[in-house]
Amino acid sequence: MLALDLKITTDLPNTSLDRLSPTLRRSLYDADGTNDLIDPDNTPHLRNPQLGTLHWSGSFPADLTFRDSGHDDDLPFIDAKLDRITFVPKAGGTVP
Repeated sequence: MLALDLKITTDLPNTSLDRLSPTLRRSLYDADGTNDLIDPDNTPHLRNPQLGTLHWSGSFPADLTFRDSGHDDDLPFIDAKLDRITFVPKAGGTVP
C-alpha cells in the first residue's frame, strides 16, 4: 500500500461547508437580508470573525484527480481520504 500526504490549499465558497455538516455554514455565516434572487441561500456575512482558524475532526473519502492542462492524462488518486481539515472563514462567503 502506497501512502502519500498532500497539503492542498484553496479558496472555496462557504457552501462547501455543507458537506462537513448541514448546520456548519449557518452557524458561521448570516444572510445579508437583501433577498438575493440569483442565490437565495447566499450567506456572505461572517458572524464571528474572531474565531480564526477552525479544525474539523474526522476523515472523509475523496475523489481526487489532478489534471495537467498541457497533457491529456489525468492522475487519479484511488481511495483517497481527507483529514486534518482546517479553515478560516472569511467575510464575503469564502472559506480558504
